[in-house]
Amino acid sequence: MKKAALYFLSSILFFSSSAQAYDCIGKVNNVVVNGGGVLTLSFGNMNWVYLCSVSEHYNGVTPDACKAMLSIAMSAKLSDRNVQLWFSDASNDCTNAAHPAWADLKNWYYGPALL
Repeated sequence: MKKAALYFLSSILFFSSSAQAYDCIGKVNNVVVNGGGVLTLSFGNMNWVYLCSVSEHYNGVTPDACKAMLSIAMSAKLSDRNVQLWFSDASNDCTNAAHPAWADLKNWYYGPALL
């Protein structure tokens, strides 16, 4: 019984220490939809990252979902509120060092949420 409990505890510690999810929170500075329909966002310490497209399936997001994200981003900008996005990489970095400007936002799996 002690071995089973020890194994269970060690597996919990292993999985919790290997989890790579984190979130980034910040004010929306700029919201742009380019001529091709790509939603580009600048928020917190991340500038000019491509989230999705309002006209085609892009970066794993449907156009309808992208339109909802555009609405959230515009609401945040106009009301001077924060947004939150969640990521699944090992960087734990909410800057352009980990998420380069003028490129698809990588390892992003949830959000933006209006805070």
